Amino acid sequence: MKRQRITGLALIEVPPRVEAALWRRLRYEADSGCRETIFMRYRALARSIARQNRRRAINGADASDVEHFAYEGLLQAIDRYDPLRGIPFGAFARRRITGSIADGE
Repeated sequence: MKRQRITGLALIEVPPRVEAALWRRLRYEADSGCRETIFMRYRALARSIARQNRRRAINGADASDVEHFAYEGLLQAIDRYDPLRGIPFGAFARRRITGSIADGE
């Protein structure tokens, strides 16, 4: 696996083949470990979207609340995603994460 340095933390990139296997195991074997791995893989995406959308949050939510909403949206996206449709997960998740932040859920 390839490693990159991002803000002092090591990020392990998952090859597309491995990610496809994770989705198959999650969908067909209900492997909760795969759900956690996918969450950790896309956690940085959720955090980035949270930073971009802090002003859209409702009810005076602070930064940690917005980040929580983003993570909740990511988990919802993981549960609803259908890899057989051919849509990249990142694109699919971005909309759900942004909506979760906007709704404050």
